[in-house]
Amino acid sequence: MGRHERKLAKIKAKEELKQIKAKKKTQKAEKQKKQLEDWNNASRGVKITALVITALIGLVIIGLVASSAKNSVKTDSTQSEAAKDTSYQAEVLGYNVVDPATLRVSVKVKNTGQSKGKPDCTINATNSTGVYKGFDVFGMDRAIEPGQEDYFNGQLTITKEGSVFVDKVTVSCS
Repeated sequence: MGRHERKLAKIKAKEELKQIKAKKKTQKAEKQKKQLEDWNNASRGVKITALVITALIGLVIIGLVASSAKNSVKTDSTQSEAAKDTSYQAEVLGYNVVDPATLRVSVKVKNTGQSKGKPDCTINATNSTGVYKGFDVFGMDRAIEPGQEDYFNGQLTITKEGSVFVDKVTVSCS
């Protein structure tokens, strides 16, 4: 092989090497594009799943509120007369984090009125800035006699999964 032929072979080898590098670069770009598409598709699936779960939780909450409202309707006139003679003193005994979005609150309720009754208690929880908060109304299962106390635990949903940041919890009963 002559000098000229060796030079041509060297140039040809360089061209083939350039083509191989370009092909590898194209394959790498296509692989990255496919990975990005796969990631976006997986992300879309997670978003859809989260939306479905949120909708189901909303339906459960609506059902509980509707059930609570239905159970708290007073139709008997003696109940409404007794309600006039009832008053309650409520105290938060403590609270703890159940999970990032849930707070469990322990409450003591004392009937300070003249008639026995089943109080409805509203619990409010928040942090000092008001960013993380939650509230709910709990109806007692059994009537409390005048001068007597009863206890219950209520679970609140705290916004933005901020139950760990709650630093103020209050309760009032009527």
